[in-house]
Amino acid sequence: MHVVFEYLRPWAHIAQLFGIVAALAIAVGNAWWQSHLQDVDLRHDLFDRRFEIYRSLRDFIHKLTSNGSVKTEDVEALIKHKMAVEFLFGREEVVSFMNEAYVKASYLEMCDAKEVKHGREPPESEKERYQDTRTWYSREATAQLGKLFSDDLRLYRSQRNHGITMKRLNFRRGLNRIYLVLSILWCLWVLWLPVHARDQDYGLGVRFAYEAYDSCLQAGLGAPCSDDRNARLAEAERNTLAKNPYLYVTDGSYAKLLLFPVGMVVPPLVVYGILFGLSRLGLWIINGFRA
Repeated sequence: MHVVFEYLRPWAHIAQLFGIVAALAIAVGNAWWQSHLQDVDLRHDLFDRRFEIYRSLRDFIHKLTSNGSVKTEDVEALIKHKMAVEFLFGREEVVSFMNEAYVKASYLEMCDAKEVKHGREPPESEKERYQDTRTWYSREATAQLGKLFSDDLRLYRSQRNHGITMKRLNFRRGLNRIYLVLSILWCLWVLWLPVHARDQDYGLGVRFAYEAYDSCLQAGLGAPCSDDRNARLAEAERNTLAKNPYLYVTDGSYAKLLLFPVGMVVPPLVVYGILFGLSRLGLWIINGFRA
């Protein structure tokens, strides 16, 4: 019976590695979940800010077409949101549209204030420009409003920034790659374990040989101590290093060698099944208990 390799020892190593793999899987899953929550919070916050700008411009157009005049507070609301458009949308067509809407709103507000102040009608050319500006809001601006803002007012579809489509990361593919790397490391560890067990047994044999040698010297036996030490070292090497590590740990049984491919394949499949089931359960919960 070998000193180191006992029946429960490989299973103890397997249990330790399973603990490491499980801890790593939990850490990766937790990191993904935290990233997902941050992404959802950021998406909702960005949607709220963008929708506020969209709503202010929509309300301005509605007031203009309903009341026929522009008030100072309405223009000031556009000014406040105009400054944030470039940072929240980042698309040139949206920024240009808001700048044009602000300039035209300022012009309408100036014309209304001038008419109230002077109490007389403006010249025909000014009336025509004023009417064209109002027509731009009621027709062109209304038509472009939905087209320009529709892509940026979607919570769960691809978002665009500076003309680049930013698709949601494929977390499943990334986790599969991490799992593949861990599975390869697991297989290498299973292959390395018999070599490690054999080398440990040889190290213990060497230690016992020198302990016996020291005891022999303390007993004053002299020269036979060296011969006994060398014999013990040769026996330790013959019983360990000289043997195939896989046959060594299986006590020469070729049938037990099948445990190594089984040990390399079955545990990763079991872990993958558990993680896949947990991911499906998590998605089921996130989707409101719907498939």
